[in-house]
Amino acid sequence: MTHGLSAARGIDMRQDGEFPLSPAQLGMWYAQQLDPSVPLNEAQYIEMRGRLDVDTLIEVAHRAALETESALLRFGERDSRPYQVVDPSLDTTLSYLDLSDSADPDAEAMRWMRADLSAPVDLLHDRPGMSVLIRVAPDRVLWYSRVHHVVVDGFATVTGLYRVAELYNAALAGEEPKPSSAAGLREIHDAEMSYRESSRFTADAEYWEQRMADMPQRCSLVSGAAPAHALGREHRHQLSDEMKSRLDAAATRFGVGAPALAMAALAVYYAQATGAHDVVLSLPVSGRTTAKLRRSGGMLANVVPLRVTVGERSTLAEIVDAIRIEVSGALRHQRYRHEEIRQSTGEAEATGGRGLVGPVVNIMLFPGEVQFTGIETSLHVLTSGPIEDLFVNIYQHGAQAPVHLDFTANPDLYDEEALARHHLRFLKLFEGLLDAEPGTPVRDIEYFLDDELPLRAGVRGPMPPAPRLLSDVLDEGLRA
Repeated sequence: MTHGLSAARGIDMRQDGEFPLSPAQLGMWYAQQLDPSVPLNEAQYIEMRGRLDVDTLIEVAHRAALETESALLRFGERDSRPYQVVDPSLDTTLSYLDLSDSADPDAEAMRWMRADLSAPVDLLHDRPGMSVLIRVAPDRVLWYSRVHHVVVDGFATVTGLYRVAELYNAALAGEEPKPSSAAGLREIHDAEMSYRESSRFTADAEYWEQRMADMPQRCSLVSGAAPAHALGREHRHQLSDEMKSRLDAAATRFGVGAPALAMAALAVYYAQATGAHDVVLSLPVSGRTTAKLRRSGGMLANVVPLRVTVGERSTLAEIVDAIRIEVSGALRHQRYRHEEIRQSTGEAEATGGRGLVGPVVNIMLFPGEVQFTGIETSLHVLTSGPIEDLFVNIYQHGAQAPVHLDFTANPDLYDEEALARHHLRFLKLFEGLLDAEPGTPVRDIEYFLDDELPLRAGVRGPMPPAPRLLSDVLDEGLRA
């Protein structure tokens, strides 16, 4: 893949509006070619309750698509090198599907969405994304969106949802919305290429080369490996209001944010469950280091490793502090592509996977709800991409909404019982951390479930005989 990422440099495909894929896009493009049967999609839906003006929503969604350009991308290939074109002639109109007469409209809608997001995508011939309004009741609509990661990332998707809501609300009020401040896709591409010619890129490469030295090649709760799945096996948990309050109090006590506490708990759980002291977590990051990029579409997301040592005598404060330092360093160097991080140590060839070496910690804490006038909404993430091993999803749709802490696993590696037990053990450890003082040793945090505790006592029976040398046993046998 080094060749593929480097191929974007020095190629001029600007005739007829063509331009190369960025390194972030190329990573997704070539990863998709490795396994065409598993689409690298991200997908979600917004449940909308109330009197929705469907015509207005369709109109403003089209306008937002023109602003960010992501829905206008089409791809081609020349001399085995992919290129992209922003094509304003492409139809970006929302589709409409009425399932309200079905026996179970919600179940039918879920089956339809899951089938769509898991279907293979031919990037040279198929549209890489789609958006559909699914009617499930007279006053309830599911707005489903699915797009390939070569086009857009999760950050840009949510940014786009906020913009559509802004346009919708302005249209209903008869007001002119704020003008778009999003960068065009070619501008985003050029910014990425400028970074790769900068001293910042060199410094980032040196940082990750040092961090990857002697990095464990795999950090997993299972010994086997399996191909990635478009859809994972899920075990969900919504934090109660009481537990959310305890989380906020613990974050204040430890001096970090709630995500850092969850990552520290995960590192401790992996160390306890596997016996490994060197734990690696994989953290998705936006790759958007300027305000303009954070207001734009496109694909810039990256995944960076967090490496934490959990020793026999480590305290919770030490693990939390290690997480804080790791995250701080990773964010400062987040633009250096994970494909190149892996290749710099040969880890890509060793594992044969698309991701990094440990569980993916996907943090989706949205600051506010996607608010449409007169409509009650809730956002549901269906997939953030293929599941190689385990995703730990921490998400909240608005500051006052419930916090979810879910496990999503590769179904070929985790059966339902194994996944449930890992998730419940982790949640027990996490609750123990929330109630503990910073100086508490990690070995004092319990994670075994109630029906597993008797196993720790060992097998009960008579005391074993005193140890004897083999020569004594043989002599005794000869005398007999």
